[in-house]
Amino acid sequence: MHRAADELHLHLPGLPQLAGLRGLLPSLHVLTDERSATGAHVFARWRGDHQRLIRQQRFVQRQQQRLLVQRRQQRFVQRQRQRLVQRQRQRLVQRRQQQRGRSADAGSTLVALASGQALPRGIAVDGTSVYWNTEDSSGTGAVMKVPLTGGTPVTLASGQIYPVGIAVDSTSVYWATTGHAAGTGTVMRLTPK
Repeated sequence: MHRAADELHLHLPGLPQLAGLRGLLPSLHVLTDERSATGAHVFARWRGDHQRLIRQQRFVQRQQQRLLVQRRQQRFVQRQRQRLVQRQRQRLVQRRQQQRGRSADAGSTLVALASGQALPRGIAVDGTSVYWNTEDSSGTGAVMKVPLTGGTPVTLASGQIYPVGIAVDSTSVYWATTGHAAGTGTVMRLTPK
């Protein structure tokens, strides 16, 4: 606040609305009011009791201090929330990465046994091979196998309509097809596997 004769200049960073100022300082006659994002610059003349004006100015200054403290607290809380959200995102990304490439030991490696498969579904394993179903966009699929060490996939059965589920025993491979309509599904067995 600056005082020149009976004029008053206030910079109110915490009270950018002049309506609040007029309610607090009814003895002011406002000459100009310049508002900005950082607050308000008010040029005014006072009338009436000078001591009352000083008390009101102190009240306004205390209000400004309270508002500044509240804003600092709000910024602190916002920063804490942002940090919490960032930590949660990092944990989620780490969990997803672990789920994609989970290995039992640090020395373990992931091996793609068969790639380029159309919608692979179901999986079964015996002592020598891995078995699965595939399905293209029309619903026609196949039953496939590949050695546990990897290699070229072998088609065991093709032309299967919506193949689902797969199981193996010592001699055979089993799967089901749902067919194109209700009541057209089948349970299939292939011997030898």
